[in-house]
Amino acid sequence: MLQLPINNRTPGQNFSFNQFASAPNSPDRNTPNTIKDYIKYRQRNLIDFVKSRLQSRQNSPKNLFKVDLIQFAKKKYDSMPSPIMGENKFLSTQRSIGDSIQIVNGQGMTEDTLFDEIIDLENAINSNGFEKKVMGSQKQINHSIMKKEVTEDGQVKINQYTILQELGKGSFGKVKLAKDNNRKYAVKICDRKKLKLKLLSSKMDAYSLLDKEIAIMKKVDHENIVQLYEVIENPNNDKLYLVLEYMDGPQLLQIKNKNIDTIWRLFRDFMLGLEYLHNFANIAHMDIKPENLLLNQELRLKIADFGVSQIMDDDLVKSKIGTSAYQPPEVFTEDQVRGKPIDVWAAGLTLYQLVYNEHPFISLKQDQLKNNILTQNIKWRETSDLTDLLKRMLDKNPNNRITTQQVLEHPWVTKNGRFPLKNEYQGNFCVTENDIHNAITRLSFNMAIRTLNKLKQKLNQSRQRLKQRKAQES
Repeated sequence: MLQLPINNRTPGQNFSFNQFASAPNSPDRNTPNTIKDYIKYRQRNLIDFVKSRLQSRQNSPKNLFKVDLIQFAKKKYDSMPSPIMGENKFLSTQRSIGDSIQIVNGQGMTEDTLFDEIIDLENAINSNGFEKKVMGSQKQINHSIMKKEVTEDGQVKINQYTILQELGKGSFGKVKLAKDNNRKYAVKICDRKKLKLKLLSSKMDAYSLLDKEIAIMKKVDHENIVQLYEVIENPNNDKLYLVLEYMDGPQLLQIKNKNIDTIWRLFRDFMLGLEYLHNFANIAHMDIKPENLLLNQELRLKIADFGVSQIMDDDLVKSKIGTSAYQPPEVFTEDQVRGKPIDVWAAGLTLYQLVYNEHPFISLKQDQLKNNILTQNIKWRETSDLTDLLKRMLDKNPNNRITTQQVLEHPWVTKNGRFPLKNEYQGNFCVTENDIHNAITRLSFNMAIRTLNKLKQKLNQSRQRLKQRKAQES
């Protein structure tokens, strides 16, 4: 463990990453531990510096209140689990702390080269190939506080996004079309109060699944998966805005003039995304259906909606949340099921619908649907590579069902090897409980300051109203 002369230094004294990494007994500066220790050091030292700055001025109630704000925010910050190394959340966190303190102390800290040190740290990470050593996605997701305004022409803006029109709505909230610099986005507006009240099971509400969905979408990075670009929080109410990739194509089952070649190409897109989820991200989607497979204008397919996805530790899942019409027989008969075979079954049903324009087991009555899935055998119309693939994907025994990797290698998918299909990635990554816990900011340094200031403002307003009421009564 790297030993630092923290107690012998003046709070706020400049101590750059280069000095830190070359300190006695320091490990190689390329290693994650060096960077991690340095950031922990800066976090501890920073609060002491600001506190001493404020206390060195006049000990007015105003300044003492500011010190209390910082102490409160620091406690909240420390109570949050540390981010995982390899993501530049460390850097963005340091910047947000600096921004908050500039607001609090009114003078800023640039004279003490805080931001120079942060830039030094960021350059050190980038120049030494640290990101390349980290397994998993390195994409950056913005996480910001909502600022709402109405433009002169009456359009609503959420931060930099101009809201254009509503695309749809559901139990979670609404999806709206938005634009920024002539690029369109889909903004999913989640009502956290409603989600918390919506019980999906005795131990789960819809809001807990939102945490998981955001954690997954922050990490997955594949051209056949809808991308999350930004999470916007409104600290004044329970709205959460997810800025997503906008898919402007037709619905999957409503493609006009589709032929078997179109279906083949769409299915290859689909299976590349699903195989990435299964074997790289170790995630079972758990709600594969045509409505969750979106198209753009070029008819490229991408997987969407990770609201009920499962992070696979041992491949077994207990919660059976999904769409009944796309669930395999074992879901209705077993207490614990494997998540990935469920996805393969649902993918097989989706392919069947694309080819034959019908669902083989569909019924408007839930009991009849369940009975059809459990007992009814599909009458195959021909013998071909496509039929063989469908049979293997729709095997009622999950132990015999084909895997996504085997699907990618199947003769129908590769046209007997002439068009091989393979995902290009190394290793794998996982979405941890820590990722889920931090998917939505619990209380950032900035938000702690703002929240306390708003509480103080409301308290003063209440006191003024009480004074006015008493004056009127007298």
